Amino acid sequence: MNLFGAVESKSLRCLACVIAMLLVCLHVNGQSGRQKTIPPPAPPTNATVDKGETKTPIVITSLVAAAEIVHDATYLKSNFVDIALDTCFETLKDMRVAMPLTKAGKLTRKLAMERAKRETDAYVLWVEIRVKDVGVWGDRTIPYMDYVIFAPQTAEVVTEGRVEPNDRDVVIGGAKVPTVNKKPQGDTGQVRTGARKIAVEIRDWVR
Repeated sequence: MNLFGAVESKSLRCLACVIAMLLVCLHVNGQSGRQKTIPPPAPPTNATVDKGETKTPIVITSLVAAAEIVHDATYLKSNFVDIALDTCFETLKDMRVAMPLTKAGKLTRKLAMERAKRETDAYVLWVEIRVKDVGVWGDRTIPYMDYVIFAPQTAEVVTEGRVEPNDRDVVIGGAKVPTVNKKPQGDTGQVRTGARKIAVEIRDWVR
């Protein structure tokens, strides 16, 4: 009797342990099923724009050109404006630029900007021809010519630069190589040389 009682008591204890373990497992599974769900990250807004994004490159398909002569004297009678604009356009055409080219004649920088604001599509090229007297015989030189391209409607500066007509050295591999047997240029020749240089520098902007 005592033997059967001991066996029965031991069996009951084992059964109790198994039931307890099952209850613990059920409790743990229930807790894991009620874990908080983490929401997915919100999509980026317009404020988080990739800073590495580049603007669409500007391509000029129509150009209006004007120029102004800046001279030490108050008045200089010359046809430098026409020579500069005609030479610039001829050089662009030689480089197979087929876009419309229009001459606006003699304009100051301020008037060139106002012209650009009135344009809907055409960009405005403005050239400053700097003229200086040399010697006492009325000889003149063109030390430099500045150029600016203004955007239509806004007159914002698209590109600008300066060329020196009397610097006729050739640039090879980023280094200047002096040109041998350079003949002196008159003032008209200097204007033409400067205009050709401007055409070369703006070539990548026009089509």
